[in-house]
Amino acid sequence: MKVDKVVDVIHAIDDKKIPTDIIDILDTSHWSEGLEDYIDVGDMDMYHLLRTFNILLRDREKLTKVMKALEIDNEKTI
Repeated sequence: MKVDKVVDVIHAIDDKKIPTDIIDILDTSHWSEGLEDYIDVGDMDMYHLLRTFNILLRDREKLTKVMKALEIDNEKTI
């Protein structure tokens, strides 16, 4: 199921206004390695979005570890 369809289902159940930032996010383009093209977040399959989110979290954790290591190396040289 595509992300914008999931948002529509939630909206139908919840009957609250969809926040404008969510609408903006759905229209945001994201590079798809598999498609080798940009795709709007709203057009992504929900499972694809979750996998992408997981990859970004892992990349963020790696980046944090590298930055901490650099700080430690930096402190040793001071």
